[in-house]
Amino acid sequence: MSYKIFVDTCADMPEAMAKENDFGIIRFMSVFGGEAFVTGTELTNEQFYEKLTKSEEIPTTSQTPYADFYETLKQASLDYDTVIYFAMSSKASGQYNTACMIRNEILEEDNPNADIRIVDT
Repeated sequence: MSYKIFVDTCADMPEAMAKENDFGIIRFMSVFGGEAFVTGTELTNEQFYEKLTKSEEIPTTSQTPYADFYETLKQASLDYDTVIYFAMSSKASGQYNTACMIRNEILEEDNPNADIRIVDT
């Protein structure tokens, strides 16, 4: 049985650890004013803190873009027997609920035999 584990950027998992353990990372967006960056790829932690010290506004975050999130989970469901996603707590973000909607859509439209497990941390 093959499986793929995903966490999101709120887990703050170092890239080296993710690669070593073959964990996928579902990335949130960091928003400074009108500029949005994919956390961890378009904006490193160091760059985030540098922008934070220079910004007059408090940055915000947003969920992973739906289409990106969907494609990531769909492809994983085709490549692995089981997909497990440890989502940020549903009390702190809508990411868990979005992941559940995506899972249901994949089951209905793309892969009815998919085993996608979403964990509300």
